[in-house]
Amino acid sequence: MTLLARLLIIPFAFGLSLLSAQCPELIWADEFDGDGLNLSHWQFQNGDGCDQDLCGWGNNELQWYQSQNALVKDGKLTITARRESSGGKDYTSARIRSYNMAKWTYGRFEASIKMPTGRGMWPAFWMLSSTEPYGTWPQSGEIDVVEVVGHEPEIAHGTIHYGNLWPNNKSSGEAIALHTGTLADTFHRYAV
Repeated sequence: MTLLARLLIIPFAFGLSLLSAQCPELIWADEFDGDGLNLSHWQFQNGDGCDQDLCGWGNNELQWYQSQNALVKDGKLTITARRESSGGKDYTSARIRSYNMAKWTYGRFEASIKMPTGRGMWPAFWMLSSTEPYGTWPQSGEIDVVEVVGHEPEIAHGTIHYGNLWPNNKSSGEAIALHTGTLADTFHRYAV
């Protein structure tokens, strides 16, 4: 092999290794292809948070969370909010998380979501630290990959929360608005 051929192979091999670093390996996914929520991936958070000294889940939420408001069918997880009494609340919904079931320090995190609309809705796909190395919320951070305020169904918000304890906490974020339609019209991919 000539010196020129060797010199051409080295940058080519280096370029391939950089390219493979740009295409990460999928290490966890849930395609909701069963007939129920995969309880090795997810856990329900039921109630109103009062049993964890966090009544209204820290946001003055008015619903009672219950597992029967989550349905897995045809490759989709559907969470339904209902006007019905339960747990002393006038509304019900479902709340799921992967806490202590799946955790990573780095990576790409994404979900394909079709958002609900309506005043009072506040769907979110968000992440918290599982170990709280810098202290409780928001000192160890929160990443809201997407939040939608129900009365603005065409706007997706992304926010990070950090800093000192409430009320001295900080947040930074951006919003993106659709040119036409709403985020409830079709599935959109949200990622960080």
